[in-house]
Amino acid sequence: VENPEAMLKQAVREMEQALGETMNGAARVIAGERMTRKQLDDYRRQAELWTEEAVRAVRDESEERARFALARKADAARLVASVEGHVHSAAETASNLRRQIEAMRRHVAASAGNFALLINGISAGTGAFDRFEQTCLRVEQSEAEAEALLALGGELATLTTFDRDVEFELETLKRQIADEVAPPTAE
Repeated sequence: VENPEAMLKQAVREMEQALGETMNGAARVIAGERMTRKQLDDYRRQAELWTEEAVRAVRDESEERARFALARKADAARLVASVEGHVHSAAETASNLRRQIEAMRRHVAASAGNFALLINGISAGTGAFDRFEQTCLRVEQSEAEAEALLALGGELATLTTFDRDVEFELETLKRQIADEVAPPTAE
């Protein structure tokens, strides 16, 4: 004869274990989303900084420096465009995982059948929350290292050949700055 109480406790333990595993997976996804958002912000800032540098270079009449800055801006803009899709996808995935975790928590609580068991489950789940936070930190660290490697790879890239977009943008920038400096014409 099987013990229904033991079977129920075992089922709850298995659900809690599944919840913990799901939380660990969600931690990785959420940390990835955060890191991707930080990366996107960094790339946007880089594009702005390179634009400012290009403007300074044109004002200083340093075309080579302006070309270099515009090429780097274009690189950052391409990265922004690429990462934006990843941010949207990661946010959707993280949101779905949060809903799944909440549904699993409710299922665990409902299966327990009474308030005392629910309280025990919550206190036992505290370890899962700690693991969740630790996993988030580990994932953030790993992704930060990967981002650093990517940035270093970009630093080493040579920019000796400039495409027509950079030349076009340089000419546009020069005209804009010339228009700012030119005195108004008398009519």
